[in-house]
Amino acid sequence: MTIDIKGHSGCNIDIIENDNQLLIRKSSNSKKYLERLYQQGLKQQNDKAALNCDVKVPKIHELIKGDDEAYIIMDYIYAKNFVDYFEQASRQDIDHFIKTFEQYINNEIEQCTVENVSKDIFVNKMESIIENCKKNDILTTNALVNMYVPGKEIVDSVNNVLEKSLNVFKNLPNEIRIPIGVCHGDLTFSNILFTSNNFYFIDYLDSFIETPIQDIVKLRQDTKYFWSTMMYNKKYDSIRLKIIFDYIDKKIDEYFSDFEYYKDTYNILQLMNILRILPYVKEVKVRDFLVKVINSLLKNYA
Repeated sequence: MTIDIKGHSGCNIDIIENDNQLLIRKSSNSKKYLERLYQQGLKQQNDKAALNCDVKVPKIHELIKGDDEAYIIMDYIYAKNFVDYFEQASRQDIDHFIKTFEQYINNEIEQCTVENVSKDIFVNKMESIIENCKKNDILTTNALVNMYVPGKEIVDSVNNVLEKSLNVFKNLPNEIRIPIGVCHGDLTFSNILFTSNNFYFIDYLDSFIETPIQDIVKLRQDTKYFWSTMMYNKKYDSIRLKIIFDYIDKKIDEYFSDFEYYKDTYNILQLMNILRILPYVKEVKVRDFLVKVINSLLKNYA
């Protein structure tokens, strides 16, 4: 048996065995990450939105935060990744996933209150993103990076999208009405495990704004922009996957368009979502992809 498991959070991911049961141990020794990992574990433990729908959450057996290490020990789930699942999925399977996702978001919304959120939250976050981008050589210099010499036009393009985005957030209404309370925080396809009957949600994440709209944004980061496929290195049927993703994206967008706050906030939250990835870029192809997506979103505010 070959088990393939990867982590993208910077944490250590290990498979351990206890009483003939395989478990996952997710840990961090970074002082800056101890509290964050602990809070992520609490978020996973307390996900009430997964009740009464076909979403499952791996059981956490231990959640520990010490002075030098934090770790989560949880069930190992035997499941498919999103590519393997969708390559074999029937139309009925895909519709079941859509309905399950919609129910999960509805369950989250029921735990929220619709509140007026100050635009300053977005402006301050954007200013923080700009400062962090200044620390990333791929975004700020013309030096040789990964055997590729970015031209001055690339750096200018990054600066341009950052400046335009900041202006977009500054020009928002003073208050934005949105459901606030809970969300998964990073609900991309890479954080969903697929079994024959259930969908397991993993790798919960804190968000700068805790709203279920953020979970729609994250899933559409994949269905509209194919983000998770950039981290998938094996061969797959890209045409089939695109057809499926387009179908899911259309259905989800149509369903939630009946919610006024989704129509009002999706674009601005998706813009912020993509911008938040930019400071952590390590590859030229990812940088160029993000700039392209940001530019496409900025067209909504031209």
